[in-house]
Amino acid sequence: MENTRLDSAPIEEIEQELQSIYSSDFPRGFDPEKQYLAAQLLGRMNKEFEESAGKMKVLGYSTFKEWMKKFREKRQGVSERYIFYYVKIGRYVLPQISEEQFDALGFVKAEILSAVAKAGRLTQDLVQASYGYSKQELEQIAAPLLGKKVSWVEPSRINSHEAAQAVLLQLGSRLDFETYTAHPGEKFNGQELGEIATLHELPRFATEQIMKSVNRIDVVWLKDDYPEYFFEVENTTDVTSGLHRMFQAVKYGENFFIVGPKEVKSRYLREIEKAPFKAVKQKYLFRSYDELIKMFRVAMKFSDAHAEFFERQE
Repeated sequence: MENTRLDSAPIEEIEQELQSIYSSDFPRGFDPEKQYLAAQLLGRMNKEFEESAGKMKVLGYSTFKEWMKKFREKRQGVSERYIFYYVKIGRYVLPQISEEQFDALGFVKAEILSAVAKAGRLTQDLVQASYGYSKQELEQIAAPLLGKKVSWVEPSRINSHEAAQAVLLQLGSRLDFETYTAHPGEKFNGQELGEIATLHELPRFATEQIMKSVNRIDVVWLKDDYPEYFFEVENTTDVTSGLHRMFQAVKYGENFFIVGPKEVKSRYLREIEKAPFKAVKQKYLFRSYDELIKMFRVAMKFSDAHAEFFERQE
C-alpha cells in the first residue's frame, strides 16, 4: 500500500497491511524498515476507532483496545505498550516528518516527541534540534513540556480548588499517567494548570453527549488514551454537581474521586446514598486534602528515587 493512499484506504485494507508487515522476529513487532509504515497504519486505525466512539463498531469491535487484544493474541511478541507508541508516533509526529527524517530521528526519540506533540507543544524548532540530542537530553527538554517539572515547590497544604488540581496533575504525571484538566486557564502559584497537564483535550472514548460531561471534570488521568481515574475537587460542601458529572462516565471507569477538605466528607457520605449514585457507590471514593498531600509526598520521593536508580550513567 502506498503511503499516499493511506487516508483513503478502507479500514479492512489497513488491518490486512498490518497483518502482512508484522513480524515476531523483532522486539517492537515490526522490521525497523517497516516501522514508519506501521506507525502510519496503527495511527489511522486508532483514529478510526476514536472518531467512531459511541456511534458504530469498527471491524466488529467497539474500542481500539478490543481490536488490539485480538490482533496481539494472533501475533505473540508485540506488547501493548509498543502498539500505543506506534499509535502516538503515527498520529502526532509522522504528519510533520518524512520517512527519511523518521529514520534519522529513531524510534525512541520519535516516541518522546509524540508525547510532546500530543500535548500540543511540539514545534518545528524542537523537531529539528532533536536530531542532535541524545535520548537523555531530549527527555530533559521534554519534561517541562509534559508537566513533569513545575514552577512551584511542594505545597505544605492545600487550601484552594486550583492548588488541589495542580497537585493532582503533577501527581498523575509523576505516576506516568497522561493528565487532563477542565480548567487549563486557572493558575496555581503563577503557573497555569494547562502548563502542567499533558493533554489539552481528551481522546474521544464515548458518545458526544457523555464527552461533554467528561470534558468538564476537574482532572482526569489516562493510560493509553483511556481514562483510569476521575477527580472532582470540591472546596465547599456542595458535592452533588461533581458526582453527577462523573456519573455520566461511570460505565467507562472504576475510579471516581471527590477530593476536598475533610469537612466535606459528611456531605459526600449523605449524597452517595442517594439515587442515582447509590447503585454504583462502590466506584466512588472520598479523599481529603491532607490525604492527597500525603500521597503526593510519597509519590514524589519514589519518583525521584526511581529515576536516580534506573538512570543510565554516561
